Amino acid sequence: MILNRLTVRQRVNVLALVPLLVVVVLQVPLVAAGLDEARAAARTAQAALTARQVGRLIEIVQRARLLSIDYRTRQGVSPNGLTAGSA
Repeated sequence: MILNRLTVRQRVNVLALVPLLVVVVLQVPLVAAGLDEARAAARTAQAALTARQVGRLIEIVQRARLLSIDYRTRQGVSPNGLTAGSA
């Protein structure tokens, strides 16, 4: 047998190495799954950030539109800008 030709130190090394390799091999799928989850979380965080920025932009545009309508109304112009209203 192969172990009979090895010294005691080499036998101990082999006996310690086998369980260590098994643990490493069994951890690979778990680490890969963790990486996939981390990537998905990063994509979700980026989508949330983009949605927040788009929401802020929409809010700014709506506010500008309302201010424009208010200004035009005070100037006696209809909100659609096509006809003049009576002041």
